[in-house]
Amino acid sequence: IPKEIDYVGSIKWSEIDEAIRYLAATEDEIFEIRKKYGEDVDVIKPMPEMLDSQRLVASIANTIRTNGLRDLTHLSGCRVREMDPEVYAGIFENLNRHFYWRDDHWMIDKSTLISRGKQWNKALEQYCNGNGIFSDERDRVMKLHAATLLAPCANPSCIKAEEKIKQFRTCSNCRTVAYCSTQCQKKHWKTHRLDCTKR
Repeated sequence: IPKEIDYVGSIKWSEIDEAIRYLAATEDEIFEIRKKYGEDVDVIKPMPEMLDSQRLVASIANTIRTNGLRDLTHLSGCRVREMDPEVYAGIFENLNRHFYWRDDHWMIDKSTLISRGKQWNKALEQYCNGNGIFSDERDRVMKLHAATLLAPCANPSCIKAEEKIKQFRTCSNCRTVAYCSTQCQKKHWKTHRLDCTKR
């Protein structure tokens, strides 16, 4: 496990690997899931919504592969061992075709980010409603998986998160990551410079 994700602690890498495989579902697997839940498979065609969901799933799987779940925490607010891939898969099915969540928090404007957060949370509500999740269990699922628009500092050794949307300053070169302070940016530069390309 790379040093950046040593904090994973007691979770086994094989469990993360299993989550990655689950999230990286193929079109055939999605087809089988739809069939299992009673959709008329004769009329199912590769729909834009399905393709959008797959892109989203692939993007999240890639984020997990490269960053060990840390980059999802600002989206979900949950700790690695609490992440439930089934909840995420259920949310994806409730997102409309216009929802694209890539790992680009810092590259989109504030209003688009807010809109995406609302879409995610609405889909989470629909998932809970559709699966009969209420009361304390619903509160737990919402707390763990609801989108927060407040991103963590890009320095993996820092535990600070924004208190206001887009509060942290982005890297002036790539504009794809942001830091709570100049000190954090300097500490992370040795790692970040490998991915930092001017935009």
